[in-house]
Formats: sequence, C-alpha cells, structure tokens
Amino acid sequence: MEDIQKEKEEIRIDEKSYQLNEWKLTRKQVQLVHAFGLGPLAIIRPGRIDYHLVAANIERWFYEINTFHFNIHTGEMTPTLFDVYEILGLVGDGNPDTCRPIKGLRKFIEDNLGIVPDGNLASLRHTWLKANFRELAPDVTPVQVYRYTRAYLLFLISVTIFADASVSTVPTSPFIPLSSLGKACTFKRRHFSGSATLMRCWSYEHIMHMRPIPHNIPPNIPRAKRWELPKKYDDNPHNLMPPIRQEIDNLQPNEVIWNPYLNPDEVISDDWQQAFQTAMCPTTLIFDDIA
Repeated sequence: MEDIQKEKEEIRIDEKSYQLNEWKLTRKQVQLVHAFGLGPLAIIRPGRIDYHLVAANIERWFYEINTFHFNIHTGEMTPTLFDVYEILGLVGDGNPDTCRPIKGLRKFIEDNLGIVPDGNLASLRHTWLKANFRELAPDVTPVQVYRYTRAYLLFLISVTIFADASVSTVPTSPFIPLSSLGKACTFKRRHFSGSATLMRCWSYEHIMHMRPIPHNIPPNIPRAKRWELPKKYDDNPHNLMPPIRQEIDNLQPNEVIWNPYLNPDEVISDDWQQAFQTAMCPTTLIFDDIA
C-alpha cells in the first residue's frame, strides 16, 4: 500500500474536471457553450483519471520532440489534433489565437464579467469564479447571461484542456485565446498539465490490451464518452503501475491500433474529412514557452 501511495506522489495530475459538477447552467448558457465550440468538453462526464496509465505514459514522454518513446519495435507515438477532434470533440479550425498583453486589466475584466476581484488581476481564483458565477439568478439580463457564460468557459478550460500547476487559479489571458489548443498537452517533471482525459482515452484507443470495455455511443459524440470508467475501476488488481509499465515495455506493433477512428465500412462525412485534413496538415511548430 505504501508503494502505491509513493507512486501516486511522484506525478500529480492537474486536471480537475470533477469541479464542473458544481456549476449549474441554463439552457441558454448550454447553447452558448456549444456555439463557442466547447460544448463537447461540457458533456464529457468528469470521471476517474486512471492515474497509473497516464503516469506510465508520461514517463516515456520526450518534451524536446513531443513524442512518447516506446520500445525499439513500436517506436514513437504522439497525440495529434485529430485525436483531440475524435476524443474531445474539439475542432482545430479557424484563425489561430495567441496570448497578447492586456492593457488595463481591471477594465478588461469588468467589461467581460461585470465585476472585478480584489488583489492580483493577472489570474482569477476558482473559488471567486464559483462564488459569483456558478448559477444564474431567475431574472437576469442578456448581458448577464453572456458574462456568466464567459466565467464558466474560463473555468471549463482551466480544469480540462488548459489545466496547469496553479490548480486553483486561471490566468486572465485565456479570455483572448479561448479556442486555442496550443497547451492541450504539456508535461513537467512532477505534474501533468493539460487534459488527462485526452491522454487516458488516447491510450485506450491505440493500445488494445490496456482498455476497459467501451460503451456504445451515438454518432458525433466525443469518443471520450466510450471510456467513462466505472467507480471500482481503480480497485482492479491489474490497474497498478508495475504491470502497466511492463505491458508498455513489451508493446509490439501488432498490439497497436494505428488508426482507431477509420472504419472501412462507414461512409466518411465531409466534416470528418475536413477535420482530418486540417489536423494532419504539415505546419510550422511554434514554441512560446522556451526559457
């Protein structure tokens, strides 16, 4: 038991999607979230992380080239924007958004949220967002609906795709690039920043003998819904770090599902084809966090 606890202390998972259960959205807010393109994140049920599988994969991550290094037979693999599209339901299209300095933070926050917290305005505390925007009052103006929804979107991305070591705060800057996925998967020594749900489901999709039994889901639903774990999944004696490490070390190419999303018997839709072409196109890799 002590060894298992020690393993859990080695790498911290920053994703805190379970906190989304504390928010209550109106139908209009749900429509706005979907219109913004983040609706799929809101319908993926916050659940268990499968810590040992995520941690075992992180141990093989080389941040210099953004790939997982498996054994000599399997080689390197990495999540792509098409995995993000299929698993989380997020489409990487439109014009790129990047963070830029905000002049007049107080006015900027007041314009977007209507109220301004005390203290440091470079980041907003989760507790402040929940205390002031978690649930709409019965009689509100359209402007208030938009402000409450902006607060929810800010909170949503900060506990899912942009989760980081700050854990309980979110930078004010994501007001600008709310649709950017540039930080969807980042890795540090002692903690995993980004979407642990994406990492977990990516492993289930591509490595067949590490997956639980998938659920049947309707078309056009994020594939993360296939892999919602039962409550007692962590009690499985096979779901421990040593056997998972050994399975990954012994992984063979014929045990990898290289393209889990294409069924030869299915008709490929125009949206699917467009998402694939956009996600897999050659592009310049830009780093904005190199010291």
